[in-house]
Amino acid sequence: MFDKSMCLSDLLINHLNQILREGFSETGTSCFIFDASGELLLSFPDKAEVMEEITEIARQAALDALNGNASRIQFDRRCLTEIIQHHGQIQGVLVGWIESPQQILLWQRLMQLTRVRIEDSLTTQEEINGLSSEILNDYRELGLIHTLSTQLAGLTDMNLVYHEILKHVVEIVKANCGYIFKLNKAADELRIVQQYPHLTGHNISFPVRFSEELLANIVQTGESILIEDTTHPLWNAESGYPFTPPLMGCALQIGKNSLGVILVSREAGAPVFTAGDLKILEASVVQSAVAMMNVSHLENLKRSNQELHQEVADRMQAEEKFRKLFEQSNDAIFIRALNGKIMHVNSRACEMLGYDEDQLQSMTTLSLFAQADYPSAKKAIQTVNDSGSITFESRYQKADGEIIDVEISSRIIDPKKGIVQGIVRDITRRKQMEQELRHNARHDALTKLPNRTLFFDRLEQSIKNAKRRKGYAFAVLFLDLDRFKVINDSLGHTVGDQLLVEISRRLKDCMRLEDMVSRLGGDEFAILLDDIKGLDDVMHVVNRIHKKLARRFNLSGHEVFTNASIGIVLSQTGYDEPESVLRDADMAMYRAKVHGNPYEVFDTEMYINAVERLRMETGLRWALDRKEFRLHYQPIISLETGRIEGFEALIRWQHPDGDLVPPDKFIPIAEETGLIVPIGQWVISEACRQIGIWHTKFPERSDLTINVNLSSKQLMQPDVVEQIGRILKETGIHPRYLKLEITESVIMDSAEFAMTALSQLKAMGLQVQMDDFGTGYSSLSYLHRFPIDVLKIDRSFIMEMNAKNNSKIIQTIVMFAHNMDIGVTAEGIETEEQMVQLQEMDCETGQGYYFSRPVETEAVDVLIAADIARQ
Repeated sequence: MFDKSMCLSDLLINHLNQILREGFSETGTSCFIFDASGELLLSFPDKAEVMEEITEIARQAALDALNGNASRIQFDRRCLTEIIQHHGQIQGVLVGWIESPQQILLWQRLMQLTRVRIEDSLTTQEEINGLSSEILNDYRELGLIHTLSTQLAGLTDMNLVYHEILKHVVEIVKANCGYIFKLNKAADELRIVQQYPHLTGHNISFPVRFSEELLANIVQTGESILIEDTTHPLWNAESGYPFTPPLMGCALQIGKNSLGVILVSREAGAPVFTAGDLKILEASVVQSAVAMMNVSHLENLKRSNQELHQEVADRMQAEEKFRKLFEQSNDAIFIRALNGKIMHVNSRACEMLGYDEDQLQSMTTLSLFAQADYPSAKKAIQTVNDSGSITFESRYQKADGEIIDVEISSRIIDPKKGIVQGIVRDITRRKQMEQELRHNARHDALTKLPNRTLFFDRLEQSIKNAKRRKGYAFAVLFLDLDRFKVINDSLGHTVGDQLLVEISRRLKDCMRLEDMVSRLGGDEFAILLDDIKGLDDVMHVVNRIHKKLARRFNLSGHEVFTNASIGIVLSQTGYDEPESVLRDADMAMYRAKVHGNPYEVFDTEMYINAVERLRMETGLRWALDRKEFRLHYQPIISLETGRIEGFEALIRWQHPDGDLVPPDKFIPIAEETGLIVPIGQWVISEACRQIGIWHTKFPERSDLTINVNLSSKQLMQPDVVEQIGRILKETGIHPRYLKLEITESVIMDSAEFAMTALSQLKAMGLQVQMDDFGTGYSSLSYLHRFPIDVLKIDRSFIMEMNAKNNSKIIQTIVMFAHNMDIGVTAEGIETEEQMVQLQEMDCETGQGYYFSRPVETEAVDVLIAADIARQ
């Protein structure tokens, strides 16, 4: 136990009184000094100002401390106690009544300094006064820290917290300016969030990922920094910092959670910060970090509260929106229980089915379905009950008995209560449109007949039947209307469409119910004759068709006559694919049209010819690249002098199999496929090149000309004039040595375009000759319009020259041509007698076997040399 005879000296009491009054004047703390016997010696504030209840609590705390002979902190009673000793003897006890936990720091600092000084055995007034001054200075600053803590405790705005922290810290440590940097861990950077006093132009970010950076070091180590001048190793003069030494910085953190950095600095040359300044900064930072964390928590709480309010508002809005959607939806909405009982419906459901709301709520979901759909509906309802959702199509029966198509999307919306939502859409119109689309996709829009797709489906089934059923046979007819293009072009497409519709009707009249008439496109029709006995059945139908179509058509006041060419294929030929059947029927129809027959039955020879034609077409496409074409030349002789005037270039094809293919075998195919254009260009180019060689080789005959046939497709090319001009330029041949031969059909295909092109070619200096003259039916009508230089009388007239009429025709042609200043060349001269007769008729030139067959280049050299020798 302690010695109660001992008591505090008046000097020590006065000293403590001075410290309490000056050090705690701003803290709101009540302090009491009791002697070793428990008698109250001093109270702060004055005893009269202290409540008796607090005083009594403090006395009890003092006695507890004295009896325990130890200092302790009693948080449960909000009292702080400290035993006062001098040379190991208990002198009394100091009791503090605290207002907040933040005052503990101030109290502990006071006790630490007081206890040390008392143990130093103070004996003089001077020493006591010095101690008082030191303690008072410390606690004036600690009081400011407490004031900071008190002011921060009431703030809820983070910017104000930042401002108060910097303001008080700068004042406490007597700095010129301060900064708070907030850490953004996601962006790995520190950014200035507050300056005091406020400075502009310092919105600077500092990356914290570099360990040598000053601020990064504070954040990463959590240690405070005191920098006296620019020689400090962490100072970087080129960092762009808005501050200079002396400075000190401290990490803002709660535990290990870094919030940022607080940093203060003085002007260059000002006194450096001390370790005491750094301790005060650290103590202030603790209060600041707590306040920042509190405000952050408060902001988070406010944000959470706002989010909660927003969530509530959103839910209310969603419920209102759902209610509006429920009532205003274009689809019927049903809310039912798992057992199918209808609980709620919207107005669209009543409108769709013709029931009122009460009627529907007395029904089950299953009762809405058409009776025939009950089995599938039960399965669908069970599926949604088991799996949670389903979408399917079915049919509902309305109150008036009408059946409608519906699409149902059903799902469980409340599993606990077993509530199911069904959204029902009336798709009756859509189903009708789908059916129409399917029908339109398989039928011709104009005639309403089955189209190619549906015809192929039926034909494919017939092919399968022919393979499965013994004795089953079918036939396919391919029809192409005669003169349809003429009717369409002359009377218009409207009349042409009317004709197609009427023909469709007449064709259907010729068929049995099991047969099918199809329009393949344009004026082409296909007929499937199902389950026939033989060719006699087919011919019976073909004859009926021809009789029906032979009757006149009255279309919009126009009397029209037409018929059809028909190709016939019998299933006995054996087929695997519909395309092959139609191909052969088309082939037979083409044969009928070419031969002028009303019909043709397909046979194997047609197919062989078609294959051969395809082989030849394929070969033609490679012939130019493989350089398989050759030119033969037939001389054109002056009938007056016997000299060679020039040559006609005639193309030959040296086929890879070794045969020399004559032009009448491949030219029609080239014309049909369009290959005649590149082939014709090659002929002109090669002929011009060769005549140039002969001019050089035989300078005595540099007047020789070359004749080249020009097809209608060549003449119709938009750049035909440019093409020929380019060839002449490349080969160096003057235009007067090139003569172009055209037929009457070339002119008739496109008279205006042909006349323009020929006039331009004639203007270049070329000659234009009309080949095979006399075989057409309109030749004379074109002679006065087109720039024709020479008429070539067809060999058919020359061969029959001895006949009286033919001789007069030739004489008439020659006289007619001379009257129009047009020259005449006779083709196909084979006898001397023919030559003499033509000389008597004043025919200028001729060519034929009598003079020479078409020969290769080497033979031409011999002919020219001999011609020169004769002269």
